[in-house]
Amino acid sequence: MKRNLVISSLVLCTGLLLSRCKIYSFTGANFDPNITSISVAYISNNAEGAPATVGDLLTEALKQKMLTTNIPLQDGNGDLHFKGEIISYRYSIQAPAAGQTSEQKRITMAISIASENRINPEENWTKTFTRFIDFPANEDLNIVEEQLINALNTLLVEDVFNKSFVKW
Repeated sequence: MKRNLVISSLVLCTGLLLSRCKIYSFTGANFDPNITSISVAYISNNAEGAPATVGDLLTEALKQKMLTTNIPLQDGNGDLHFKGEIISYRYSIQAPAAGQTSEQKRITMAISIASENRINPEENWTKTFTRFIDFPANEDLNIVEEQLINALNTLLVEDVFNKSFVKW
């Protein structure tokens, strides 16, 4: 009888503890179990000089990253909704040392993202993320630009993901 009481108490305590837990992953991400859907609006390209496809590529990259959460992605109004714009896209040549030519070029992209948490509105945020990537000066931008944009998108999307789910 006493043994059954101890086992029942342990099961009850374990159940109570687990019911208050959030879902964690090996990446350090913290997924609120009350969030049952995510939506990503089109990330508009408002940056002067940016290729026309940059908004499409960033939107798709963000959607693909959100699919890794195992929270269903839906069109429209998810419990967690992301929207934003590309606000800056710059191409520059890195300053060479005295008497030398530059061996590096750089693309810098800045995005403004808003996250609306319809379950926990106190977790809403808007933030600007900026990343750059350098590449050899002898490479033709027209040939490598989409590859570089994809690399930038990976960095920016990781920043958005970390802001949303990794709360150390």
